[in-house]
Amino acid sequence: MTVTIYSNAAITAAYGSTRYTATVNGNTAPVLQCTGTAEYAVPGFWTLAATVEVGRLRIAADEAVTVVISPYDLNLDPITSAILFPSGTGATVTVSGGVATVELPAGVKVRLETNGERGQPVFIQSLAPLTVPSGGTVDIYNGTQVAALAGRTLVFPAGITNLVSSGVWNDILFPVEAGASVFIRGDAHVIGNFDCRTDNWDIDGHGTLSGEFTDNATVSALPTFAEQVAYSMIYGNTNDGVFRSGTSLSNIAIVSQPYYGVTDGPNVIDGILLIAPFNDNTAGVSAIGDRLDDYLYSVTDVDVWSGDDALIIDHWRGVGTVTNCRITTSGSACFMHGYIVSSWQVEQPTYSVTITDCYVRAVCDYYFIDPNEGGAVVQGWTDGLATDLRLGIFNVTYNNLTVESDSNGINCMLFFIGNRAYTWGDVQDQVGQSSGWRFNGVTVSHVPAQPSSIIGLDSTSTPFDFNFEDLVIADQIISVRNYSDYFSFNAYPYDIRFGGRPLVSAVDVCNMALGLIGNKAKVTAISPVDGSAESTHCARYYPIALRSLLEMHNWSFAQRKIELTVVNADPDDTDDPAWCYRYQIPDDWVKTISILADEAEDNYLIAGVKQPQDCEIKYSETDEEQRLYTDTEDAWLRYTFYEDDPNQWSQLFIQALAWHLAAMLAGPIIKGAEGHTEAQRCLQRMGQYLAEAKGKDSNERQATLTRKASWIAGR
Repeated sequence: MTVTIYSNAAITAAYGSTRYTATVNGNTAPVLQCTGTAEYAVPGFWTLAATVEVGRLRIAADEAVTVVISPYDLNLDPITSAILFPSGTGATVTVSGGVATVELPAGVKVRLETNGERGQPVFIQSLAPLTVPSGGTVDIYNGTQVAALAGRTLVFPAGITNLVSSGVWNDILFPVEAGASVFIRGDAHVIGNFDCRTDNWDIDGHGTLSGEFTDNATVSALPTFAEQVAYSMIYGNTNDGVFRSGTSLSNIAIVSQPYYGVTDGPNVIDGILLIAPFNDNTAGVSAIGDRLDDYLYSVTDVDVWSGDDALIIDHWRGVGTVTNCRITTSGSACFMHGYIVSSWQVEQPTYSVTITDCYVRAVCDYYFIDPNEGGAVVQGWTDGLATDLRLGIFNVTYNNLTVESDSNGINCMLFFIGNRAYTWGDVQDQVGQSSGWRFNGVTVSHVPAQPSSIIGLDSTSTPFDFNFEDLVIADQIISVRNYSDYFSFNAYPYDIRFGGRPLVSAVDVCNMALGLIGNKAKVTAISPVDGSAESTHCARYYPIALRSLLEMHNWSFAQRKIELTVVNADPDDTDDPAWCYRYQIPDDWVKTISILADEAEDNYLIAGVKQPQDCEIKYSETDEEQRLYTDTEDAWLRYTFYEDDPNQWSQLFIQALAWHLAAMLAGPIIKGAEGHTEAQRCLQRMGQYLAEAKGKDSNERQATLTRKASWIAGR
């Protein structure tokens, strides 16, 4: 059994935490930190310009260990509470005597937050033991090398190595040649970044690659994106359309990056830790498909906390898998499936990605500061040029995604998917499609601050073919019946399903009705109209068709029972002497089912009193309103209300309504005798579906009616 604590005096002196100390199985272990000045405020995390410290403690172990995290000054700042994320890893934390004790199984990686400070956690990670390479092909870095050479392994030794100011290499982007390997020891700290625009390389080790050779402000001030992105820590740069092959990045920690973290170079990313949450444009990791292996890529067991998009999985990266990753961003998206700008396209036969068993912690997004970011846990933009027909984000599958926060909540959307303009460069045409998306088992601990948004540009450039299966938000299963509490759609997305059941809109019903009379037009909106004649007709007749159909039966999906508001409390003060009371009618009233006494339990007898009560609805000359008249004091009304959400209706009701609307549209659209004949045909079909819908609705209502004897009810 092996437990290795990585410790180096020079590294600890330069990068030791100012907040915490630690032991592992009773032995001193350094907590290292990366510190930054917050470029923006994040509610619940930090204020603008705050100095933020994020800690890390990484060991190599093949057995469970006990990690004790102590405040740097126990008397001034004792630990009083602590939580671990993600939950369910087998790791536990207890707090006693001002310290936090973590029982950490082998191979488990967690994020420890103490005293409610979400913005300054400690990443505690147990890594699989890793042997330092040895043999005749190994070069130990000694300050003279100017590249990692083909066919050899360059090992960075214990201590601090500054590639940028070594005296030999005075530029950014240390070259990694094709066929080269780089190994950073667990007790090594390398300052610099790597040029990985080659094939067949690998970078591994338990040590740290740091971007402290410059800062975000300096890089962001450069005039072009090409100049800025060259400061990526792992620079692959496939914007030129050149894919890499046989490349991998494993296990290292990347901290203090001045700009992007891992930019397109690796085909395989496994087990890395990336911490850069303080600044904009410090995006996280992006793998790229292997051009010799059907554009496959994989991202596994990765921890990312970035200041911009955390995990970039644009469709043109190939066919990929993302598994068992723990993701957080301070701004923008945790999982970014765009931006789709035409100049970035690469011809491929297939695009798809499957994200499985991933975890998002306490999404902290500056959505409210910069709405252009449109921050979201899952984000997919299509914003391409009309001249490029290859644009789109296709075949995306999420399996078992967990989004967890504490009482501070989630400061962004869960999903933003759709067509919108790229706002930081040349404005594109916003065309493209998103389709074939599947969400299987998404669990969200709190209701996000912003509703999810799925929007299209027009009937062609729009999201479609989405299914949300087992989506649970704050313990609420999301279905077609309650989706509107959590989602916002515009008129264009279609074939959207919750639990396999399609989402239906009024526009869908209108287009169905038009199709039933052979009209090929597709309306995109009826409120307001889209400018077409068909849309104008639908806007006129749709509410009439719906209301009349609701009047034809006591539909179970459109019933309410409410206590009525009396207009005259004095029985002698009514405008009709035939009745004692008049009541307000609800605004959404369609028809009355029954008037019930306050103590009524069913429609039979209570204490010898008939249920329901007699009533009349008529115009009141006194109030100049329709009123409900009855002799019942404190009356309750069971009524059919105007349920205009198609997702609450039965499928048979939808069919009946479509045929009913088709009958109304036939005359103005087809006109003449042919239109009249078509209207009669549609009415006949409507009657058939209506009879079936009524029967099904009645059969599914199996209420047990209670009859109480009058002498019992009168007790």
